[in-house]
Amino acid sequence: MASSLRMIISQRLVRKLCPHCKVAYSPDERVTQTILGKVGKYIKNKESLRLYTHTEGGCDKCNQTGFKGRIGLYEVLEITEKIEELLIAKASTIQLEVAAV
Repeated sequence: MASSLRMIISQRLVRKLCPHCKVAYSPDERVTQTILGKVGKYIKNKESLRLYTHTEGGCDKCNQTGFKGRIGLYEVLEITEKIEELLIAKASTIQLEVAAV
């Protein structure tokens, strides 16, 4: 199977905040450091980072849930020669993760 794989795609569906009742908030320092630690290298202007949450009780447009619709998050892993070798050798998940990163 490893020799026929070219790419692996992972999909997650997540709820979108209702655009009519979402509100911006300032996270505490611990949350900010966690976010920047995970995705900080992808954010160009870290000072303008804005986070949003839904309001308690929502609104009429989202049926009082605070969410409206979904969006897909995708992760794509191209199977390189190194990853193919690891798959054939039945390497551990950690070894595959290190090679993927």
